[in-house]
Amino acid sequence: ARYVAEFERLKDQVMAPEVADRPLDEMMRGIVEPIAAYCDANPAYRHVFAATNDHARGYSPEEARLHDAVVRRVEALIARRTPWVDAAQRRATARVQVETVHAVLFFAQGRPAEERPALCDELVRMLVCALEPFDRARPASAPSRRAPRG
Repeated sequence: ARYVAEFERLKDQVMAPEVADRPLDEMMRGIVEPIAAYCDANPAYRHVFAATNDHARGYSPEEARLHDAVVRRVEALIARRTPWVDAAQRRATARVQVETVHAVLFFAQGRPAEERPALCDELVRMLVCALEPFDRARPASAPSRRAPRG
């Protein structure tokens, strides 16, 4: 319950609606790196998660609520960034991105600390590659979501 509450606060910080206005790489890095840091700071979390969740039966009620909230937040970020993308596609993409981040960061926790930054970089690259086609498909009439630099 403590880990779920802490992650809920982290989600609200790193997935605030306005992060969708950042350049795509910056947006994804700003989400993934703090979550990776959380995992590094709480190495027991993945073990507690494994002990209290069963892939065959699904998430515990607390984790299910958090998972759904994270998926909805990612879906909202995609919708804000690329409102021209169909709602069903945004939902599917959000689910895959959340599961991917979860799996890769838990995998990284089992690797030596010196390997984790490269795994985090690759995760960000993969997530960006998955969202770039949506950005490129922006209709000519849609305003750019890129934040001004400087």
